[in-house]
Amino acid sequence: LLVKTQKAAGSSWVGLSVIHLGDRDVPNALVFIDKYTQIPRFLKPIADFIDGIPEICADERIDAYVKDQFGSQRNLKMAVLA
Repeated sequence: LLVKTQKAAGSSWVGLSVIHLGDRDVPNALVFIDKYTQIPRFLKPIADFIDGIPEICADERIDAYVKDQFGSQRNLKMAVLA
């Protein structure tokens, strides 16, 4: 299956050529999959907030607060990502 997939990719293979089914840190494949499917759930609210900054700053009072506290919308974004 792996060789077939590598050939179908049509380019050099990047990554391990073994299928990870578990080790002492990841007891089984389901835990491994669950571990990496949680990442978007953690990051989506942050990305949504950052994407929404221009919209919330359309309110001049919020924009004034952002400028007073962070200097600019970009600085607020950088503070969130830091």
